[in-house]
Amino acid sequence: MFTPFRNRPLLGISAARTCLGCLSAEAIVLMAFLLVSSSAQAFDPATDHKCVAYCDGGSAPSRGGGYAAPAPSGPSPAEIARRKRIAAGNAANDRGAAARKRGDLRAAVRYFEEAARLWPEDRKIQGNYWNAKGELAARDGNYAEAVSYYKSALRYYPGHKDITKRLNSAQMLVDGDRSDQLATKGKWDEALSYHEKTLALCEQSVDTWFCPTMKLRQQYLAAGQALSHQQWAKAGEALRAYVSEKMASPGNANLNKEEKDFFDFERSAADAIARGDMQQALKNYENMAQLEKKWAAEQGKDSPEADVMLLELRRQAALQAARQSQQKEQEQASNPNYPNPPPVYRGANTPRDYPDLANYTPSQHAAHNDNGLGNIWAQKGDWVQALLSYQKALTEDPDGPFSKTIKENLDIAMKHLNEERAKGTSAAAPPNPAATVPPATQVQVSKKPEEIADSNCTRWSAANGKSSRVCMDAEAHHYCEESDGKTVSRVSCQ
Repeated sequence: MFTPFRNRPLLGISAARTCLGCLSAEAIVLMAFLLVSSSAQAFDPATDHKCVAYCDGGSAPSRGGGYAAPAPSGPSPAEIARRKRIAAGNAANDRGAAARKRGDLRAAVRYFEEAARLWPEDRKIQGNYWNAKGELAARDGNYAEAVSYYKSALRYYPGHKDITKRLNSAQMLVDGDRSDQLATKGKWDEALSYHEKTLALCEQSVDTWFCPTMKLRQQYLAAGQALSHQQWAKAGEALRAYVSEKMASPGNANLNKEEKDFFDFERSAADAIARGDMQQALKNYENMAQLEKKWAAEQGKDSPEADVMLLELRRQAALQAARQSQQKEQEQASNPNYPNPPPVYRGANTPRDYPDLANYTPSQHAAHNDNGLGNIWAQKGDWVQALLSYQKALTEDPDGPFSKTIKENLDIAMKHLNEERAKGTSAAAPPNPAATVPPATQVQVSKKPEEIADSNCTRWSAANGKSSRVCMDAEAHHYCEESDGKTVSRVSCQ
Protein backbone atom coordinates (compact mmCIF):
# COMPACT_ATOMS: atom_id res chain seq x y z
CA MET A 1 0.00 0.00 0.00
CA PHE A 2 1.16 3.53 -0.56
CA THR A 3 1.47 5.98 2.41
CA PRO A 4 1.24 9.77 1.60
CA PHE A 5 3.61 12.21 3.21
CA ARG A 6 1.97 13.73 6.31
CA ASN A 7 3.30 17.35 5.98
CA ARG A 8 1.63 18.03 2.60
CA PRO A 9 -1.18 20.77 2.87
CA LEU A 10 -4.62 19.73 1.72
CA LEU A 11 -6.08 22.10 -0.97
CA GLY A 12 -4.86 25.38 0.72
CA ILE A 13 -6.25 24.56 4.16
CA SER A 14 -3.55 24.95 6.79
CA ALA A 15 -3.46 21.79 8.87
CA ALA A 16 -1.55 23.55 11.61
CA ARG A 17 -4.33 26.12 12.19
CA THR A 18 -7.46 24.07 11.54
CA CYS A 19 -9.76 23.54 14.50
CA LEU A 20 -12.37 20.90 13.99
CA GLY A 21 -14.39 22.08 16.94
CA CYS A 22 -14.74 25.52 15.41
CA LEU A 23 -16.42 24.28 12.26
CA SER A 24 -19.96 23.50 11.58
CA ALA A 25 -21.13 20.00 10.87
CA GLU A 26 -21.48 20.82 7.17
CA ALA A 27 -17.90 22.09 7.07
CA ILE A 28 -16.60 18.97 8.74
CA VAL A 29 -18.35 16.70 6.21
CA LEU A 30 -17.09 18.81 3.34
CA MET A 31 -13.62 18.71 4.74
CA ALA A 32 -13.63 14.91 5.09
CA PHE A 33 -14.86 14.57 1.53
CA LEU A 34 -12.14 16.80 0.23
CA LEU A 35 -9.50 14.88 2.22
CA VAL A 36 -10.48 11.55 0.78
CA SER A 37 -10.86 12.75 -2.74
CA SER A 38 -7.55 14.70 -2.67
CA SER A 39 -5.58 11.72 -1.37
CA ALA A 40 -6.88 9.51 -4.21
CA GLN A 41 -6.48 11.98 -7.01
CA ALA A 42 -3.38 14.02 -6.12
CA PHE A 43 -1.02 11.03 -5.28
CA ASP A 44 2.02 10.87 -7.57
CA PRO A 45 3.72 7.46 -7.17
CA ALA A 46 6.87 8.71 -8.86
CA THR A 47 7.51 11.31 -6.17
CA ASP A 48 5.12 10.80 -3.31
CA HIS A 49 5.44 7.10 -2.25
CA LYS A 50 7.72 4.12 -1.75
CA CYS A 51 6.90 0.41 -2.43
CA VAL A 52 6.29 -1.57 0.73
CA ALA A 53 4.28 -4.62 -0.57
CA TYR A 54 3.30 -6.47 -3.79
CA CYS A 55 6.07 -4.61 -5.64
CA ASP A 56 6.88 -7.53 -8.01
CA GLY A 57 3.43 -7.82 -9.42
CA GLY A 58 2.22 -10.43 -7.00
CA SER A 59 -1.16 -10.47 -5.44
CA ALA A 60 -2.66 -11.27 -2.09
CA PRO A 61 -3.82 -14.80 -1.86
CA SER A 62 -7.46 -15.63 -1.44
CA ARG A 63 -9.06 -16.14 1.93
CA GLY A 64 -6.74 -13.68 3.56
CA GLY A 65 -3.55 -15.78 3.19
CA GLY A 66 0.07 -14.62 2.74
CA TYR A 67 1.85 -13.51 -0.37
CA ALA A 68 1.99 -15.89 -3.43
CA ALA A 69 5.05 -15.56 -5.76
CA PRO A 70 4.47 -15.46 -9.51
CA ALA A 71 5.17 -18.55 -11.71
CA PRO A 72 8.88 -18.68 -12.88
CA SER A 73 9.52 -17.77 -16.48
CA GLY A 74 12.87 -19.91 -16.93
CA PRO A 75 14.19 -23.52 -16.13
CA SER A 76 14.32 -24.64 -12.54
CA PRO A 77 17.67 -25.20 -10.74
CA ALA A 78 17.11 -28.97 -10.87
CA GLU A 79 16.58 -28.81 -14.63
CA ILE A 80 19.68 -26.67 -15.05
CA ALA A 81 21.71 -29.23 -13.05
CA ARG A 82 20.30 -32.08 -15.14
CA ARG A 83 21.22 -30.33 -18.37
CA LYS A 84 24.74 -29.70 -17.13
CA ARG A 85 25.11 -33.38 -16.16
CA ILE A 86 23.96 -34.59 -19.58
CA ALA A 87 26.29 -32.17 -21.35
CA ALA A 88 29.22 -33.42 -19.26
CA GLY A 89 28.22 -37.02 -20.02
CA ASN A 90 28.14 -36.33 -23.75
CA ALA A 91 31.53 -34.64 -23.57
CA ALA A 92 33.04 -37.65 -21.72
CA ASN A 93 31.46 -40.01 -24.26
CA ASP A 94 33.03 -38.02 -27.12
CA ARG A 95 36.43 -38.21 -25.42
CA GLY A 96 35.99 -41.96 -25.03
CA ALA A 97 35.12 -42.37 -28.71
CA ALA A 98 38.21 -40.39 -29.72
CA ALA A 99 40.46 -42.46 -27.43
CA ARG A 100 39.02 -45.70 -28.82
CA LYS A 101 39.58 -44.49 -32.37
CA ARG A 102 43.26 -43.85 -31.72
CA GLY A 103 43.65 -47.27 -30.06
CA ASP A 104 43.93 -46.15 -26.44
CA LEU A 105 41.40 -48.59 -25.02
CA ARG A 106 42.30 -47.96 -21.39
CA ALA A 107 41.57 -44.24 -21.75
CA ALA A 108 38.41 -45.06 -23.71
CA VAL A 109 37.12 -47.27 -20.89
CA ARG A 110 37.91 -44.53 -18.36
CA TYR A 111 36.04 -41.84 -20.33
CA PHE A 112 33.08 -44.11 -21.14
CA GLU A 113 32.84 -45.07 -17.47
CA GLU A 114 32.66 -41.36 -16.55
CA ALA A 115 30.00 -40.78 -19.19
CA ALA A 116 27.95 -43.77 -17.96
CA ARG A 117 28.11 -42.42 -14.40
CA LEU A 118 27.00 -38.93 -15.49
CA TRP A 119 24.24 -40.12 -17.81
CA PRO A 120 23.27 -43.66 -16.73
CA GLU A 121 19.88 -43.53 -18.47
CA ASP A 122 21.46 -43.22 -21.95
CA ARG A 123 21.59 -46.70 -23.56
CA LYS A 124 24.21 -45.80 -26.15
CA ILE A 125 26.66 -44.52 -23.57
CA GLN A 126 26.18 -47.68 -21.50
CA GLY A 127 26.70 -49.86 -24.58
CA ASN A 128 29.89 -47.96 -25.48
CA TYR A 129 31.25 -48.53 -21.99
CA TRP A 130 30.71 -52.31 -21.95
CA ASN A 131 31.93 -52.74 -25.52
CA ALA A 132 35.17 -50.88 -24.74
CA LYS A 133 35.69 -53.04 -21.64
CA GLY A 134 35.23 -56.15 -23.80
CA GLU A 135 37.76 -54.94 -26.37
CA LEU A 136 40.30 -54.15 -23.65
CA ALA A 137 39.84 -57.56 -21.98
CA ALA A 138 40.20 -59.36 -25.33
CA ARG A 139 43.37 -57.41 -26.15
CA ASP A 140 44.83 -58.39 -22.76
CA GLY A 141 43.98 -62.07 -23.38
CA ASN A 142 41.16 -62.23 -20.81
CA TYR A 143 38.71 -63.81 -23.23
CA ALA A 144 36.22 -65.11 -20.65
CA GLU A 145 35.85 -61.56 -19.26
CA ALA A 146 35.54 -60.22 -22.82
CA VAL A 147 32.64 -62.60 -23.47
CA SER A 148 30.83 -61.32 -20.38
CA TYR A 149 31.42 -57.65 -21.28
CA TYR A 150 30.28 -58.09 -24.89
CA LYS A 151 27.08 -59.76 -23.71
CA SER A 152 26.43 -56.73 -21.46
CA ALA A 153 27.04 -54.39 -24.40
CA LEU A 154 24.49 -56.28 -26.51
CA ARG A 155 21.82 -55.59 -23.89
CA TYR A 156 22.10 -51.90 -24.86
CA TYR A 157 22.86 -52.56 -28.55
CA PRO A 158 20.61 -55.55 -29.35
CA GLY A 159 21.75 -57.41 -32.49
CA HIS A 160 24.72 -55.10 -33.12
CA LYS A 161 26.71 -56.79 -35.87
CA ASP A 162 30.26 -55.82 -34.87
CA ILE A 163 29.77 -56.49 -31.17
CA THR A 164 28.27 -59.90 -32.02
CA LYS A 165 31.33 -60.77 -34.10
CA ARG A 166 33.67 -59.73 -31.31
CA LEU A 167 31.65 -61.83 -28.89
CA ASN A 168 31.92 -64.89 -31.16
CA SER A 169 35.67 -64.42 -31.59
CA ALA A 170 36.22 -64.23 -27.84
CA GLN A 171 33.94 -67.23 -27.31
CA MET A 172 35.98 -69.30 -29.78
CA LEU A 173 39.17 -68.49 -27.90
CA VAL A 174 37.52 -69.47 -24.62
CA ASP A 175 36.44 -72.74 -26.21
CA GLY A 176 39.98 -73.26 -27.54
CA ASP A 177 41.35 -72.93 -24.02
CA ARG A 178 38.75 -75.42 -22.83
CA SER A 179 39.81 -77.90 -25.53
CA ASP A 180 43.43 -77.56 -24.44
CA GLN A 181 42.49 -78.21 -20.83
CA LEU A 182 40.68 -81.41 -21.81
CA ALA A 183 43.57 -82.52 -24.02
CA THR A 184 46.06 -81.85 -21.23
CA LYS A 185 44.10 -84.29 -19.07
CA GLY A 186 44.26 -86.87 -21.87
CA LYS A 187 40.57 -86.42 -22.79
CA TRP A 188 41.24 -86.00 -26.51
CA ASP A 189 37.84 -87.33 -27.60
CA GLU A 190 36.04 -84.70 -25.52
CA ALA A 191 38.48 -82.01 -26.60
CA LEU A 192 37.88 -82.72 -30.29
CA SER A 193 34.11 -82.92 -29.86
CA TYR A 194 34.08 -79.64 -27.92
CA HIS A 195 36.22 -77.97 -30.56
CA GLU A 196 34.01 -79.09 -33.45
CA LYS A 197 31.02 -77.37 -31.87
CA THR A 198 32.89 -74.06 -31.80
CA LEU A 199 33.65 -74.26 -35.52
CA ALA A 200 30.02 -73.29 -36.15
CA LEU A 201 30.98 -69.77 -35.03
CA CYS A 202 33.69 -69.42 -37.67
CA GLU A 203 31.62 -67.58 -40.26
CA GLN A 204 30.53 -65.06 -37.64
CA SER A 205 34.09 -64.33 -36.51
CA VAL A 206 35.34 -60.77 -36.82
CA ASP A 207 38.89 -61.86 -37.73
CA THR A 208 39.49 -63.33 -41.18
CA TRP A 209 42.33 -65.54 -39.89
CA PHE A 210 40.20 -67.06 -37.18
CA CYS A 211 38.34 -69.74 -39.10
CA PRO A 212 41.43 -71.23 -40.85
CA THR A 213 43.28 -71.16 -37.56
CA MET A 214 40.53 -73.05 -35.77
CA LYS A 215 40.31 -75.61 -38.59
CA LEU A 216 44.07 -76.09 -38.38
CA ARG A 217 43.68 -76.61 -34.65
CA GLN A 218 41.20 -79.38 -35.43
CA GLN A 219 43.98 -81.34 -37.21
CA TYR A 220 46.22 -80.99 -34.17
CA LEU A 221 43.49 -82.35 -31.90
CA ALA A 222 42.80 -85.19 -34.35
CA ALA A 223 46.48 -86.17 -34.20
CA GLY A 224 46.36 -86.20 -30.40
CA GLN A 225 43.17 -88.26 -30.41
CA ALA A 226 44.69 -90.92 -32.70
CA LEU A 227 47.85 -90.95 -30.57
CA SER A 228 45.81 -91.51 -27.40
CA HIS A 229 44.20 -94.53 -29.08
CA GLN A 230 47.66 -95.77 -30.17
CA GLN A 231 46.76 -95.46 -33.84
CA TRP A 232 50.32 -94.64 -34.78
CA ALA A 233 49.96 -94.32 -38.57
CA LYS A 234 46.83 -92.15 -38.34
CA ALA A 235 48.38 -89.94 -35.66
CA GLY A 236 51.59 -89.46 -37.66
CA GLU A 237 49.67 -88.61 -40.83
CA ALA A 238 47.46 -86.04 -39.06
CA LEU A 239 50.45 -84.41 -37.38
CA ARG A 240 52.42 -84.22 -40.66
CA ALA A 241 49.42 -82.58 -42.36
CA TYR A 242 49.18 -80.10 -39.48
CA VAL A 243 52.87 -79.17 -39.75
CA SER A 244 52.76 -78.87 -43.56
CA GLU A 245 49.74 -76.57 -43.53
CA LYS A 246 51.22 -74.48 -40.74
CA MET A 247 54.47 -74.03 -42.67
CA ALA A 248 52.51 -73.01 -45.79
CA SER A 249 51.10 -70.02 -43.90
CA PRO A 250 52.29 -66.66 -45.34
CA GLY A 251 53.56 -65.70 -41.90
CA ASN A 252 56.09 -68.54 -42.04
CA ALA A 253 57.60 -67.59 -45.39
CA ASN A 254 60.88 -66.27 -43.94
CA LEU A 255 61.97 -68.43 -41.03
CA ASN A 256 65.21 -68.15 -39.12
CA LYS A 257 67.29 -71.19 -38.19
CA GLU A 258 65.63 -71.77 -34.82
CA GLU A 259 62.17 -71.60 -36.37
CA LYS A 260 63.18 -74.05 -39.09
CA ASP A 261 64.58 -76.36 -36.42
CA PHE A 262 61.25 -76.15 -34.61
CA PHE A 263 59.33 -77.42 -37.63
CA ASP A 264 62.00 -80.04 -38.36
CA PHE A 265 61.63 -81.40 -34.83
CA GLU A 266 57.86 -81.57 -35.22
CA ARG A 267 58.09 -83.34 -38.59
CA SER A 268 60.59 -85.83 -37.17
CA ALA A 269 58.25 -86.43 -34.25
CA ALA A 270 55.39 -87.14 -36.67
CA ASP A 271 57.56 -89.66 -38.55
CA ALA A 272 58.56 -91.37 -35.29
CA ILE A 273 54.92 -91.56 -34.19
CA ALA A 274 53.92 -93.11 -37.52
CA ARG A 275 56.41 -95.96 -37.01
CA GLY A 276 55.45 -96.38 -33.35
CA ASP A 277 58.71 -95.10 -31.86
CA MET A 278 57.39 -93.10 -28.91
CA GLN A 279 60.81 -92.55 -27.35
CA GLN A 280 62.15 -90.80 -30.44
CA ALA A 281 58.95 -88.80 -30.89
CA LEU A 282 59.17 -87.71 -27.27
CA LYS A 283 62.78 -86.58 -27.71
CA ASN A 284 61.82 -84.42 -30.72
CA TYR A 285 58.90 -82.83 -28.90
CA GLU A 286 61.08 -82.07 -25.90
CA ASN A 287 63.43 -80.21 -28.24
CA MET A 288 60.43 -78.29 -29.61
CA ALA A 289 59.27 -77.42 -26.11
CA GLN A 290 62.67 -76.01 -25.21
CA LEU A 291 62.54 -73.63 -28.17
CA GLU A 292 58.98 -72.57 -27.39
CA LYS A 293 59.81 -71.89 -23.75
CA LYS A 294 62.67 -69.69 -24.87
CA TRP A 295 60.41 -67.71 -27.21
CA ALA A 296 57.65 -67.48 -24.62
CA ALA A 297 60.09 -66.05 -22.08
CA GLU A 298 61.28 -63.47 -24.60
CA GLN A 299 57.72 -62.42 -25.45
CA GLY A 300 56.31 -62.61 -21.93
CA LYS A 301 53.89 -65.42 -22.80
CA ASP A 302 53.28 -68.92 -21.52
CA SER A 303 51.53 -72.21 -22.40
CA PRO A 304 53.61 -73.25 -25.40
CA GLU A 305 51.74 -75.32 -27.97
CA ALA A 306 54.16 -78.26 -27.68
CA ASP A 307 53.27 -78.79 -24.03
CA VAL A 308 49.86 -80.34 -24.78
CA MET A 309 51.16 -82.98 -27.20
CA LEU A 310 54.26 -83.46 -25.05
CA LEU A 311 52.15 -84.69 -22.14
CA GLU A 312 50.42 -87.26 -24.35
CA LEU A 313 53.74 -88.47 -25.77
CA ARG A 314 55.08 -88.93 -22.26
CA ARG A 315 52.03 -91.02 -21.40
CA GLN A 316 52.42 -93.15 -24.52
CA ALA A 317 56.18 -93.55 -24.09
CA ALA A 318 55.67 -94.72 -20.52
CA LEU A 319 52.97 -97.17 -21.61
CA GLN A 320 55.16 -98.49 -24.41
CA ALA A 321 58.13 -98.97 -22.08
CA ALA A 322 55.89 -100.81 -19.61
CA ARG A 323 54.58 -103.11 -22.35
CA GLN A 324 58.09 -103.87 -23.58
CA SER A 325 59.26 -104.61 -20.05
CA GLN A 326 56.29 -106.89 -19.45
CA GLN A 327 56.89 -108.71 -22.72
CA LYS A 328 60.53 -109.23 -21.85
CA GLU A 329 59.63 -110.58 -18.45
CA GLN A 330 57.17 -113.01 -20.03
CA GLU A 331 59.81 -114.22 -22.46
CA GLN A 332 62.30 -114.69 -19.67
CA ALA A 333 59.77 -116.54 -17.52
CA SER A 334 59.08 -118.99 -20.37
CA ASN A 335 62.80 -119.70 -20.88
CA PRO A 336 64.34 -122.13 -18.38
CA ASN A 337 67.83 -121.08 -19.45
CA TYR A 338 67.20 -117.41 -18.70
CA PRO A 339 65.48 -117.12 -15.31
CA ASN A 340 66.80 -113.64 -14.53
CA PRO A 341 66.87 -110.54 -16.72
CA PRO A 342 70.59 -109.77 -17.00
CA PRO A 343 72.30 -107.74 -19.70
CA VAL A 344 75.01 -110.42 -19.61
CA TYR A 345 74.51 -114.18 -19.50
CA ARG A 346 75.91 -115.85 -16.40
CA GLY A 347 76.38 -119.42 -15.23
CA ALA A 348 78.70 -122.27 -16.20
CA ASN A 349 76.24 -123.84 -18.62
CA THR A 350 74.71 -120.59 -19.91
CA PRO A 351 76.13 -118.80 -22.97
CA ARG A 352 77.25 -115.27 -22.37
CA ASP A 353 76.60 -111.99 -24.14
CA TYR A 354 79.07 -109.13 -24.48
CA PRO A 355 78.71 -105.41 -25.31
CA ASP A 356 78.62 -103.99 -28.82
CA LEU A 357 81.30 -101.30 -28.64
CA ALA A 358 81.35 -98.20 -30.81
CA ASN A 359 84.92 -98.81 -31.97
CA TYR A 360 84.18 -102.26 -33.40
CA THR A 361 84.96 -103.03 -37.01
CA PRO A 362 82.06 -104.09 -39.25
CA SER A 363 83.13 -107.74 -38.86
CA GLN A 364 83.22 -107.40 -35.09
CA HIS A 365 79.72 -105.86 -35.11
CA ALA A 366 78.54 -108.81 -37.21
CA ALA A 367 80.21 -111.23 -34.80
CA HIS A 368 78.43 -109.57 -31.87
CA ASN A 369 75.09 -109.96 -33.64
CA ASP A 370 75.73 -113.63 -34.49
CA ASN A 371 76.79 -114.36 -30.92
CA GLY A 372 73.55 -112.76 -29.74
CA LEU A 373 71.63 -114.88 -32.24
CA GLY A 374 73.32 -117.96 -30.81
CA ASN A 375 72.17 -116.94 -27.36
CA ILE A 376 68.59 -116.67 -28.60
CA TRP A 377 68.79 -120.20 -30.03
CA ALA A 378 70.26 -121.33 -26.73
CA GLN A 379 67.30 -119.81 -24.85
CA LYS A 380 64.96 -121.79 -27.08
CA GLY A 381 66.97 -124.96 -26.42
CA ASP A 382 68.11 -125.40 -30.04
CA TRP A 383 71.79 -126.01 -29.38
CA VAL A 384 72.58 -126.98 -32.95
CA GLN A 385 71.53 -123.61 -34.31
CA ALA A 386 73.23 -121.93 -31.35
CA LEU A 387 76.47 -123.76 -32.19
CA LEU A 388 76.30 -122.70 -35.83
CA SER A 389 75.76 -119.06 -34.84
CA TYR A 390 78.71 -119.13 -32.44
CA GLN A 391 80.85 -120.74 -35.13
CA LYS A 392 79.97 -117.98 -37.57
CA ALA A 393 80.69 -115.31 -34.95
CA LEU A 394 84.12 -116.80 -34.26
CA THR A 395 84.90 -116.83 -37.98
CA GLU A 396 84.02 -113.13 -38.18
CA ASP A 397 85.98 -112.13 -35.08
CA PRO A 398 88.62 -114.78 -34.27
CA ASP A 399 91.00 -112.48 -32.39
CA GLY A 400 88.81 -109.73 -30.96
CA PRO A 401 88.60 -108.71 -27.31
CA PHE A 402 85.61 -111.01 -26.78
CA SER A 403 86.66 -113.96 -28.98
CA LYS A 404 87.27 -115.90 -25.76
CA THR A 405 83.59 -115.43 -24.86
CA ILE A 406 82.54 -116.77 -28.27
CA LYS A 407 84.78 -119.82 -27.82
CA GLU A 408 83.34 -120.45 -24.37
CA ASN A 409 79.85 -120.27 -25.88
CA LEU A 410 80.94 -122.83 -28.49
CA ASP A 411 82.12 -125.18 -25.73
CA ILE A 412 78.87 -124.73 -23.80
CA ALA A 413 76.82 -125.52 -26.90
CA MET A 414 78.91 -128.65 -27.59
CA LYS A 415 78.51 -129.73 -23.98
CA HIS A 416 74.72 -129.49 -24.23
CA LEU A 417 74.79 -131.46 -27.47
CA ASN A 418 76.87 -134.21 -25.82
CA GLU A 419 74.46 -134.40 -22.92
CA GLU A 420 71.56 -134.77 -25.33
CA ARG A 421 73.37 -137.54 -27.21
CA ALA A 422 74.12 -139.30 -23.94
CA LYS A 423 70.42 -139.31 -23.16
CA GLY A 424 69.73 -140.94 -26.48
CA THR A 425 68.35 -137.88 -28.18
CA SER A 426 69.61 -136.48 -31.39
CA ALA A 427 69.72 -132.74 -31.27
CA ALA A 428 71.27 -132.37 -34.70
CA ALA A 429 69.67 -133.72 -37.86
CA PRO A 430 71.92 -135.23 -40.54
CA PRO A 431 73.16 -132.61 -42.94
CA ASN A 432 71.60 -132.18 -46.31
CA PRO A 433 74.49 -132.63 -48.73
CA ALA A 434 72.37 -131.58 -51.67
CA ALA A 435 71.80 -128.18 -50.11
CA THR A 436 75.16 -127.45 -48.53
CA VAL A 437 77.92 -129.50 -50.19
CA PRO A 438 78.51 -130.98 -53.65
CA PRO A 439 77.46 -134.59 -54.38
CA ALA A 440 79.70 -137.29 -52.89
CA THR A 441 81.10 -138.20 -56.31
CA GLN A 442 82.56 -134.71 -56.61
CA VAL A 443 84.13 -134.51 -53.13
CA GLN A 444 87.80 -135.36 -52.65
CA VAL A 445 88.62 -135.88 -48.99
CA SER A 446 92.10 -134.89 -47.85
CA LYS A 447 91.80 -136.87 -44.62
CA LYS A 448 90.95 -140.46 -43.96
CA PRO A 449 87.23 -141.14 -44.20
CA GLU A 450 87.13 -142.45 -40.66
CA GLU A 451 88.18 -139.04 -39.38
CA ILE A 452 85.03 -137.48 -40.77
CA ALA A 453 82.05 -138.76 -38.84
CA ASP A 454 78.78 -137.06 -39.74
CA SER A 455 77.12 -138.22 -36.56
CA ASN A 456 79.55 -136.09 -34.59
CA CYS A 457 79.15 -132.94 -36.69
CA THR A 458 76.68 -130.13 -37.00
CA ARG A 459 74.96 -129.07 -40.19
CA TRP A 460 76.96 -127.30 -42.84
CA SER A 461 76.94 -123.49 -42.62
CA ALA A 462 77.85 -121.26 -45.58
CA ALA A 463 80.24 -118.36 -44.94
CA ASN A 464 82.72 -116.48 -47.16
CA GLY A 465 81.95 -118.70 -50.16
CA LYS A 466 82.68 -121.91 -48.26
CA SER A 467 80.72 -124.37 -46.17
CA SER A 468 81.88 -125.23 -42.67
CA ARG A 469 80.74 -127.27 -39.72
CA VAL A 470 81.80 -128.13 -36.19
CA CYS A 471 82.63 -131.71 -35.24
CA MET A 472 83.71 -133.58 -32.12
CA ASP A 473 86.26 -136.36 -31.86
CA ALA A 474 86.18 -139.39 -29.57
CA GLU A 475 87.78 -137.42 -26.75
CA ALA A 476 85.08 -134.76 -26.87
CA HIS A 477 87.38 -132.19 -28.43
CA HIS A 478 85.69 -130.11 -31.09
CA TYR A 479 87.25 -129.33 -34.44
CA CYS A 480 86.01 -127.69 -37.61
CA GLU A 481 85.67 -128.87 -41.19
CA GLU A 482 85.50 -126.75 -44.29
CA SER A 483 84.37 -127.46 -47.84
CA ASP A 484 85.12 -125.35 -50.89
CA GLY A 485 82.80 -127.38 -53.10
CA LYS A 486 85.49 -129.83 -54.09
CA THR A 487 87.20 -130.98 -50.96
CA VAL A 488 86.40 -131.25 -47.27
CA SER A 489 89.28 -130.40 -44.96
CA ARG A 490 89.77 -130.20 -41.24
CA VAL A 491 90.63 -126.65 -40.22
CA SER A 492 91.25 -124.76 -37.05
CA CYS A 493 88.21 -123.34 -35.40
CA GLN A 494 90.23 -120.30 -34.39
